[in-house]
Amino acid sequence: MKDDQRKATIRRDLNDLVRDESGHLSPTKIGTLVGQWLAIKMILEHGTAIIANWDSLTVLFSVLIAPEIFKKLLNMKYSNGAAPKSKAESN
Repeated sequence: MKDDQRKATIRRDLNDLVRDESGHLSPTKIGTLVGQWLAIKMILEHGTAIIANWDSLTVLFSVLIAPEIFKKLLNMKYSNGAAPKSKAESN
């Protein structure tokens, strides 16, 4: 019984990584995970060049630490500054 509960918990946690509140696949969550993986990979492979260039370092760390801020920066840059409000800001 305990093993079944543990497997269900792990499965639920893994599903939460890529699914939204309604249970559907979330492209934003999947994109965030892929972006974080790529940022880590780039920092590990090209660390010295990235550290020397502070704007690259800022972008990569914003992807790792605060993906929502990175998403807002992209929206502001490519949608004429009209970034959509997040759920927390609209309340």
